[in-house]
Amino acid sequence: METAFEEGKRLARQYRGSHKALTVKTMLDQLIIQPRPPSPPPCSLGNVLTAEDMSDTLTRIASVHYERREFDLALAYHTSALQLCESVNPLNLASIATNLVGIANAHRAKNELSEALDYAKRALTIRESIEPIDEASVGKSLGTLANIYLELGDNTEALQAGMRAFDIFQRILPSNSPESAGLLNNLGAIKLRQGDIAEAQQYFEQSIRIYRQILPESHPYIAKLKNNIEFVSRMQQKELEN
Repeated sequence: METAFEEGKRLARQYRGSHKALTVKTMLDQLIIQPRPPSPPPCSLGNVLTAEDMSDTLTRIASVHYERREFDLALAYHTSALQLCESVNPLNLASIATNLVGIANAHRAKNELSEALDYAKRALTIRESIEPIDEASVGKSLGTLANIYLELGDNTEALQAGMRAFDIFQRILPSNSPESAGLLNNLGAIKLRQGDIAEAQQYFEQSIRIYRQILPESHPYIAKLKNNIEFVSRMQQKELEN
């Protein structure tokens, strides 16, 4: 009668004889019952992309498309983010306002100014209602409104919104902030539209001084302001000649 050891050797020889093409390791892998992988742990909120995370992701994608001047895609992603945020977390007013501004900017870029104005107003109303108030966000919304009003030809509303934004930026932002520089340029454009050439030049010169602190001289913003200042100077010269 075979011992267990001898029987084991015989079975091993038989198995190897019928699987001559296999290496020892491969045979062992086949003979040994591999343990089943552990079941994944139950999903937790930390491992799941929440609806709020998805809304934030859509907002970021929209911003990328806007920077690439893909305004239709920016509008679509901001709209999806807004709808998702309003449905799952209507109390997240900051995110809702951010997407409203994004939609307004996309419409403005597509020259759909009436739609842009509507969304920009909604964003401002929400941002002014948040407690504690985020003045920087309110100022940016006012700046957006000023740009839209300017393009609509409503210089009075444009100046009012722009000056409110400028007052906020002066209080809370560094003196050389890009937001202030951009707003000063836009205020210059509003004043120029109103025929106030001297004040327009002052705003343009303030703007270019800030941009020269934070941007290289070859930057398009500086080139644009140089053109604005040169244009205003020519207008002043013509007034003197007349």
